[in-house]
Amino acid sequence: MSTRSVYCILLCVIIWGFTVRPAYREIYFRFRQENTSLRLRHAGGYSELASKEEHEARRYRETLRIQDVVLLSENELLLLIPFPSTKFMDFLPPKSILRCLLSREITAQVTGIDYLQGRAAIRCQTPFPGILGLAAFDQVRLISEGSDLNLLSLHRTRSHPVRWDWMVYESLVTDTDVILFAKGINQRQGINAAPHTLRCVFNNTVETTVTVSAQEIFRCENPPHNLQLSGAKVSLQSVEETLPLPSVAYYHNRPTVSEFTLKDKSARKLLCACTMVYNAAKFLKEWIVYHSFLGVEAFLIYDNNSDDDLEDVIKSVSMSGYNVRRHPWPWAKTQEAGFAHCALQGREECQWMMFTDVDEFIFSRHWLRRPSSNALKILLTNKTHEVSNSSSMIGQVSMNCRNFGPSNLKEHPPRGVTQGYTCRQKLEQRHKSIVLLDALPSSLLNVIHHFELKPGYRSIRLQSHEAVINHYKYQAWSEFKAKFRRRVSAYVVDWKESKRLSSQDRVPGLGYKAVEPAEWDKMFCEVNDTAMLRFTTKVFSVQKGSIPLMQWQL
Repeated sequence: MSTRSVYCILLCVIIWGFTVRPAYREIYFRFRQENTSLRLRHAGGYSELASKEEHEARRYRETLRIQDVVLLSENELLLLIPFPSTKFMDFLPPKSILRCLLSREITAQVTGIDYLQGRAAIRCQTPFPGILGLAAFDQVRLISEGSDLNLLSLHRTRSHPVRWDWMVYESLVTDTDVILFAKGINQRQGINAAPHTLRCVFNNTVETTVTVSAQEIFRCENPPHNLQLSGAKVSLQSVEETLPLPSVAYYHNRPTVSEFTLKDKSARKLLCACTMVYNAAKFLKEWIVYHSFLGVEAFLIYDNNSDDDLEDVIKSVSMSGYNVRRHPWPWAKTQEAGFAHCALQGREECQWMMFTDVDEFIFSRHWLRRPSSNALKILLTNKTHEVSNSSSMIGQVSMNCRNFGPSNLKEHPPRGVTQGYTCRQKLEQRHKSIVLLDALPSSLLNVIHHFELKPGYRSIRLQSHEAVINHYKYQAWSEFKAKFRRRVSAYVVDWKESKRLSSQDRVPGLGYKAVEPAEWDKMFCEVNDTAMLRFTTKVFSVQKGSIPLMQWQL
């Protein structure tokens, strides 16, 4: 090899070292940073490595923005920030070091971080009551405590915060139309605006016809696909108004749910359950373990801004083999809309959906004599086949509720509500239902856990000797007083308000203040009923060493 050839090779190596190799190094370090950096910080502090790689997270954060701000009840702000997927949520620091900056002097604690329809949903607890004080603030920002870095910002000149009780708050796109969930139009139960008086508005420019107006559910025709409106804000507008309802909902041109049955019945689960909860961590496992034994195959938990250990409980029971999914639902007083949303989400996976609260347990005395797994599925199948005929199919099975009292307890029973509360009222009240999802009409209209049905379907109510719902409604005062926080139904007055004091939703004689009545622990006790205690002891009692426990205590 000539000297000239050697020099040429050396020159090429030098040029490669100055050009290609640094590019490879940059790609390598960028990949390593994206996959390892921020997870090291979640213990509460920043390691030395995380600090060196902070610039990568900072570069990503610069692309983020607060898209919408909602003034929730209970003096909370909800910041909605677009994220491409949950994996990018790692670029947000933990909530313990995040603060909402309301002005130069006032900050608010971050109380929760969720992922909601393609957006991070960050809740902040404001330090003042009501919403009047917010009018003076010209900006809302999310900042990292101990750092001068403004992670995100929203200027009031671009987007005004909207009130939780006057807005379009959710949207779903089906195969055939758009479903909006909105507060402020149909404000009284049973009185709905006529669909022809409303329009769906996309991006403040394109209007389509409203076909359904029922409670907080509105259905509209899809906009023309050639307009390319995916990502546009969507709202509702009265034909008599000049401005649409404020909205934090957006349109996507691909269906987010399917109302067509994509699986045949044999491929879908026979029975699922849906509930809406707030701070129900101590009750949830008992409810899931119990109803799973009876045949419920999947559980959809709509979480209404819980701040207890609910997420940890759901992760724990999921790891134990139960099919449990949590769906963040930050909207106040929207139980009917939440159940409609759940029915849409569960339709493809489930045939029947049980709608009850976590303090409600389906029970039959027949099961006490002959305990067997899947007893509820068997009962459901037998009853629907027994009373069906060619002209009318069964679309809903309802059961009466038996309300249990505190049963002389001062605090939550450690072995669970089914073991601790054994005294109830004699009169059975209301009813809750299991619904065939294919039988639901387009309105998805529902009241107190039961739905209207399509023509051709009908409801049946089981006799009390067949099955009832044990409703552990009046628990120990330490638990019961939490009901004064807020009622979940859109059309039920909160107990803290001095209105409708004779409503069946209220507790007789309790009034509108969370003050424990004399001898509360002895109230609502007319029938000593230990059947559920004996059933759960027989089925769920286990021995851990010398200590007898219930399965949900493990």
